[in-house]
Amino acid sequence: MDWDDDTPPDTGAIPAVAHAYFQDDYDNYMYDAIDWISFPVLNRTTNNWMNELDVLERQELIDDDPAIDDILSHVIYENDEVVYYYYYCLWQNDLGNFDSRQGYKFVLNLPITFSGIPVKGISGTWQNSSTPITLYTEQENWIGCFLEEPAAFTDSFESIWDEWSAVYSEHWAVERSEPGTTPSIVSLILIGPLINYFL
Repeated sequence: MDWDDDTPPDTGAIPAVAHAYFQDDYDNYMYDAIDWISFPVLNRTTNNWMNELDVLERQELIDDDPAIDDILSHVIYENDEVVYYYYYCLWQNDLGNFDSRQGYKFVLNLPITFSGIPVKGISGTWQNSSTPITLYTEQENWIGCFLEEPAAFTDSFESIWDEWSAVYSEHWAVERSEPGTTPSIVSLILIGPLINYFL
């Protein structure tokens, strides 16, 4: 075969890898001060692509330019500020990388000094739904939801059904006084929110 530069056209080609895509819509563009977020899809193959500050910059929630008002005030994980504005044009990251198994609270700045919140999707791979998560008794467990489809409440918590006493998300909460009681408040667990378990 004859090539212009004597190099076969497929030499050095990188095979295509299936990607997933996830987007948090910040409550359907309705602004409130705190958004409960998890990241079911992250780029897990590129170095430092899950670093919190890098993700927040790509989501346009923070900016290195001090003249631009940041949308984000800080990120909370397990009731501690883990990402916050430290000093002039410096953001502090005390947690490292975002993890699909964890959930976070994004505290957004008030008042709104920008025209809406940018909604930027994340391209990468979905966290395997069979990935185990360690839960601890007598404390809150800040858990990310990485189901690829909405699921019934009973199916979502089947493996710990006799152990949990309360489950909280941004827009709903379920509590019960005795283990084994069947709650009837929630029908579906949505994809992507922080879910807070108390065992």
